[in-house]
Amino acid sequence: MKFTITTKRERELAAELDKARSELQRKCEECDKIQKESEESLVRFHGAIAHEMRTPLSIISGYANLLNGDLIHEEEVRKEYLLKICERVSYMLNLFDELLSNARFSSGIEQISAAPVDIMALIRQTANDVSRIVERSQSQIVIKVNSDNEGNSIVIKADETKLTRIFYNILENSVKYMGRDGEINITVSQADNRLLIVFKDDGKGMDSHEVGRIFERNYQGSNKSSGFGLGLHTVKMSVESHGGKVFAKSGIDKGMGIYIDLPV
Repeated sequence: MKFTITTKRERELAAELDKARSELQRKCEECDKIQKESEESLVRFHGAIAHEMRTPLSIISGYANLLNGDLIHEEEVRKEYLLKICERVSYMLNLFDELLSNARFSSGIEQISAAPVDIMALIRQTANDVSRIVERSQSQIVIKVNSDNEGNSIVIKADETKLTRIFYNILENSVKYMGRDGEINITVSQADNRLLIVFKDDGKGMDSHEVGRIFERNYQGSNKSSGFGLGLHTVKMSVESHGGKVFAKSGIDKGMGIYIDLPV
């Protein structure tokens, strides 16, 4: 009788041990999964920093080289270039804070900090900054800004840091993937409380079946050259955080068009 009770207890203990072992294994697998996801998130975060900081650093370097090379003698121009360097440093600091706070792209829409922004002034400034990078690369690429607005100023409530990031990323992509000299035309039009911003280049373009994927995270098409495939994904998330939409049109040897539709 005693032996039977002991055997039953042993069976109960063995069952409890198996249960505990299974639970421990499940938790270990869960920890491994969390660690892997954390490592992947960290890699994405580092990649995002590397990608997002490249353009403003190039702009700062361009203005600094002009000042350091003693090529600019007019005091007012020197002050203007120093101011632009300060502006880009401030932009980078804000951007870094934002990257820290929203390394959550995969979880949904970003939060925005809305304030009045002059879209035309911001686009012209961005186009001017990127044009200086192009000049240093000795590429023959011209960036033009057009608007159907008579006052030449369009003010909307938006997050200026995110909009700047959107415009930099699109222009940087155009310059990188045009594959030849040409033009990038930025057209801004407003109608029915909507704002349409079009970035159209006359570069080599890409196959139409790839175009639908260029806004996916980490997607790099057959024309990839460098980077992490984060730039246009960032554009999509930032546009959607403003309640807007973004899409692309292209074809082999037909250039690339990026279309942004924003509420005013």
